[in-house]
Amino acid sequence: MANKTAKELMSRWEYAKNKPERRNHEETWEEIASLGDPFIGDLSTSKKTPGSKRVKSVLDATMMLANETFVNFLKGTIFPSNMPWLRLEPFSEELASNVEIRRALKAVEDRILATYAGSNFYVQAAQALSSFSLLGNTCFYMEEVNPKYSDSRGSTFGGFMFETVPMNRIWWVTGKGNRVVMVFRKFTLPALEAMKQFENPGSAVINALEKSPMTPVGYLQCVYEREDGFAGALVPAQNKKWASDWICLEGKDHELVRQSGYDFNPFVTPRARIVDGEEYGRWKGHIARPAASGSTEMRRQGLIGLGRVLNPVLSVEHEAVMKLNAGPSGIAVTRVGRKAPEYITPPSDFGAFEFLTNLDRQDIKAVFHGDALDDPETEPRSAEESRQRRERALSKLAAPADVIDYEFLGPIVANTVNMMRRAGDLPELAQLEELGIGVDVTFVSPFFTAQKQAAGQAEDQFVAEALQLATVDPTVVDAIDLAKHTRNKGIRSNATGILRSEEEVAQIQQARAQAQQAAQLQEALRTGADVAKALPQQGA
Repeated sequence: MANKTAKELMSRWEYAKNKPERRNHEETWEEIASLGDPFIGDLSTSKKTPGSKRVKSVLDATMMLANETFVNFLKGTIFPSNMPWLRLEPFSEELASNVEIRRALKAVEDRILATYAGSNFYVQAAQALSSFSLLGNTCFYMEEVNPKYSDSRGSTFGGFMFETVPMNRIWWVTGKGNRVVMVFRKFTLPALEAMKQFENPGSAVINALEKSPMTPVGYLQCVYEREDGFAGALVPAQNKKWASDWICLEGKDHELVRQSGYDFNPFVTPRARIVDGEEYGRWKGHIARPAASGSTEMRRQGLIGLGRVLNPVLSVEHEAVMKLNAGPSGIAVTRVGRKAPEYITPPSDFGAFEFLTNLDRQDIKAVFHGDALDDPETEPRSAEESRQRRERALSKLAAPADVIDYEFLGPIVANTVNMMRRAGDLPELAQLEELGIGVDVTFVSPFFTAQKQAAGQAEDQFVAEALQLATVDPTVVDAIDLAKHTRNKGIRSNATGILRSEEEVAQIQQARAQAQQAAQLQEALRTGADVAKALPQQGA
């Protein structure tokens, strides 16, 4: 049964590797990576000569710098490492203002963010975003660390380990709705490490240990939705929603060395734009590729022309007689017999080269920045102009932020909550679920907070104008619930931690009203006593 499963998985892997769509993508990825991020090269599965250069010469770094700026913006404004960027909210709006529920969810939020901060999440996420921006695809693998190998301080949850898998080591197959239903990951381990990771690492590892414990051994991890109950289905060993089978790629017979499973897909595979039914996406690198190729070629031709100017071709007559003598520093000194030689200076127009190159650079920046991240030509002269400029930037960057939210962060946070809850590290969330209180995840990073503030700008302006009119007619603000306006503004600013619940506000208002009534009664009694003293006494 194990051999049959291994053969079937290897057959499916060959299908995923050799699909024409995959081959076409690999060639495009290679070109985009060489222009935008040469350090993630070798995206093609074609074999290269051992020891050959991995990084090609980059003559124009415009695409690299534009992508770096875009990735830094996304990371710093959508999931910054120095401030909270996710929030848990009850499904019911009535429960959102409950203080006890809010405190329980705040504890869960803090524990999740602390887990991210204690792992390599932010480092690997930035690398994944760079690949995602350029190629339109990335693979973010998340795995729970064994508590005995971590600083979990007695917890049953050992934390996370994240890994951005290069596209030349990951393949996937999609099903209905272009949803990923099967993932293949190829990786290599030293034979000694394979012995630690697998109870049965394969006969090839046993043979390799006799020669050298550091011999690299290739493995294939196959993760797929559980298949049973229909013809041709693979039957996993464990009763999990997602099966995980591990195959040793060494030797003639590929051995199935482990069968395990997951409650969810541990591979987050965001794809930006999927066209024509393809399984792999496209994004900014594909759009900027023509301009980046043009700027690189123009720079190369310009350097060739500049080299000819700096070191021109020597032209002499056919019958000229020249004597060459070695001068200082090995420089050849010519002694002409009849006529002095002439140097050919090419009439190169370097201004035209620079003009065309700048056009390509502007196109590249427009693709990645959308005129929203570039420095403005003039400074805003008023607060209204600054507000309008900020709103335009938010609107232009809303689509990329939504892609990151839906395709990248959403699945990662969902998997995080599931893994930590299963390990018992989120008891507050388990208690709320027992009470039938559902919870939703929202993102409250600076970008989304700014979006909420921009959406509430009209309300703020209306209230400000009403307060100005109230200086003339105080009855103007009678129709406005200022307390609700303050609460809405606090929610938009992500300042809910300092907002009181509606019950607390009602108690404070009731106590204030009682204090005012008591003060009025005391004042009335005091006034009555003063009047009584002022009246003439009877019989006086």
